[in-house]
Amino acid sequence: MSAVSGNADVTPPIPVGPSQGVDLETTAPSSPEVGWHVDPEHLSEQAYWDGQSWVARRRWSGTSWTEVPVDR
Repeated sequence: MSAVSGNADVTPPIPVGPSQGVDLETTAPSSPEVGWHVDPEHLSEQAYWDGQSWVARRRWSGTSWTEVPVDR
């Protein structure tokens, strides 16, 4: 399974404060690391940064990750 597949990793999300999350609308001059990042506005959701853009989203249902549409 690829890194962006929905249910490969069933680790529940780790709550973080808004200052620790990733702004999904813009990126700072130094882009975030490639991988899954908590959406600060939706703490049960994560977005996948591929190094150039946000390419996948997933939501924790309580038992597993479910892929959700990516806002573009």
